[in-house]
Amino acid sequence: SGILLATLALTGHAAAHKGGLGDIHRLNQAIHLLAGGAWLGGLAPLGWVLATARRTGSAAAVGWAATVVRRFSLMGYWAVGLVLLTGTVNGIFLVGSFGALVGSQYGRVLIDKIVLVLLMVALAAANRFLLAPKLAAGADPKPAKALFRNVMIELALGLGVLAVVAMLGTLIP
Repeated sequence: SGILLATLALTGHAAAHKGGLGDIHRLNQAIHLLAGGAWLGGLAPLGWVLATARRTGSAAAVGWAATVVRRFSLMGYWAVGLVLLTGTVNGIFLVGSFGALVGSQYGRVLIDKIVLVLLMVALAAANRFLLAPKLAAGADPKPAKALFRNVMIELALGLGVLAVVAMLGTLIP
């Protein structure tokens, strides 16, 4: 699935650039897609683990959820960092200037995507630094409930990002 996701970089706006610069843009886009796919794609299974811990409330399920959250967080650091870095590079390739960002339809829709991603990052940070330590501290299922809610909100925001990306694909940068 990762290979198929990365091949999307060979289509759309990244495919418009030719030569060495185009190769860099396509590689950057492939990394962006893979990092975003890892982040967003991991949220549903993470939610399932948290829902199980919340539902059963057993110490074993909460401990398992804490382990999964910790491992997801490690992957998440890389995924979020790469999404932000490669997204910035894509913005430079496709928009080019702050004036074009705020002065074009493509740029304004891109701003919507950026806002949604930043909301996801803020929620992920709250999960990681506020709720995950509480989950790891004991067998209390309450942090699992709060984490589950936040992961579902993060997933909904991610689906919003995908909807905005679909709109971006129809616009001229």
